[in-house]
Amino acid sequence: MHQLTEFFRGILNTDNWPARWHCGNWSEFEGWLYILSDLGIWGAYFAIPCIIMYLTYKKRVPFMAIFWLFTAFILACGLTHLMDAVIFWWPAYRLSAVIRFSTAIISWVTVFALVRIIPKALQMKTPEELEVIINKRTADLNRANNEMKEMTLDLMAYNKRLEDFTSITSHNLRSPVSNMSGLLALYHREPTTEKKAELVQKLQVVVSHLTDTLDDLSEVLKVKTKNTEPPESVEIMPVFNRVRESLVNQIDECHALIEADFDDAPNVYINRAYLESILMNLFSNALRYRSPERKPHIRFRTYTEDNITVLKVSDNGLGINMERHGAKLFGLHKTFHKNPDARGLGLFLVKAQAESAGGDVRAESRENVGTTFTVQFGKTDRHDK
Repeated sequence: MHQLTEFFRGILNTDNWPARWHCGNWSEFEGWLYILSDLGIWGAYFAIPCIIMYLTYKKRVPFMAIFWLFTAFILACGLTHLMDAVIFWWPAYRLSAVIRFSTAIISWVTVFALVRIIPKALQMKTPEELEVIINKRTADLNRANNEMKEMTLDLMAYNKRLEDFTSITSHNLRSPVSNMSGLLALYHREPTTEKKAELVQKLQVVVSHLTDTLDDLSEVLKVKTKNTEPPESVEIMPVFNRVRESLVNQIDECHALIEADFDDAPNVYINRAYLESILMNLFSNALRYRSPERKPHIRFRTYTEDNITVLKVSDNGLGINMERHGAKLFGLHKTFHKNPDARGLGLFLVKAQAESAGGDVRAESRENVGTTFTVQFGKTDRHDK
């Protein structure tokens, strides 16, 4: 204890030691090489902590305490080199010993702190790993965003279909219901039995037409609300053969020439019942509206264009005046030829069912030449997700 007390009392006392210039046989070159080297090391050891403190001040970094410990450790090491240079003139060996001892303590505190943070440091991601994580999350966000956009578009289309159906229902039911109301009013006012019987017959006709209208609207509703089986990858040829067999009497009756080429795109992603309905409507229309001047020639072909499956159905039938009827070609209950079997429902269903598969349908036609319907079924990669 006495030695410790005396040590700190004379911490700046240099009486017991000569300056380092007088210890040994130093040449000018050797002494200044030693001094300048220590001063250079001290200058660097002072600059490094200043840079570290500036960086930690400007930007928050992880393990801040470690940065401050390294700052103290480097400064302490620098002071030992500064004292080594000063001792050449001022032999304050006690002060140098205190600085070295402090440096040792700071060094070991830094060591223990480093050991403690090793597990956390090992868990930190490298820039490359962070880039991979960011890219993955960005891809996930983009995919989720695209899915959300598709869902939004589907929902908007679904709402539009329901709005259209509401308009169609209101339009198609207004006339028969109005007729029924008028006939019932006349029935109640008519005094004679004969007139009432006549009105009942007219009422039965209106009810029959109303029943047909409701049946048609029921078919439309099935498409508009998507109340069917989910879409799937369907091979076209078996479905086409089944439709063709269903129409064999009409085909044989008019000796129609039928061509079918589905080799370029043998499958389509759609509800199977919808595909059969599309083929049936386009096939039966081509037979129904054939030209009496020539033998029917009906061609079916599929191909892929920009990742979209396309079905083309061409005939050499009566054709349609597109300038006159093109805008309402796919409307409900729109007919363009005097045919007693025409209901104006088939093309409307073809368009609605194609749209349900994310596609569309368009027509090209010339009167007395023929018609080509082009049905697009939506992009295949959308359904592969």
